[in-house]
Amino acid sequence: MGGRTQRLHQKRGRKLGSRLTYGQSKSRFAPKNSFGVLDHDVTLPSGVTFHNPMRVVANNDGSELIFTHYRQPDVSGQHFAEDGQVVQSDLNRLKEILES
Repeated sequence: MGGRTQRLHQKRGRKLGSRLTYGQSKSRFAPKNSFGVLDHDVTLPSGVTFHNPMRVVANNDGSELIFTHYRQPDVSGQHFAEDGQVVQSDLNRLKEILES
């Protein structure tokens, strides 16, 4: 995937690791469910963990992916906007993969 994610690796159950431009992160996804809940916690190399709500919702013959991008209290507007561009890039890449 693009953005800050350079490579995904080590899938073990609900855990997924990824190499970022600034180190290695770990993601832990919600348990498998039939409700479309794909929430996941991402732990950065610094040890800081962010919760990322994500859902898949049926839409006619397809589906919609909904990702909530929260602005943390100590993050500047500029950094939040830059991070939003990274998230958008990653979601665009995911769309390409799923539609191919």
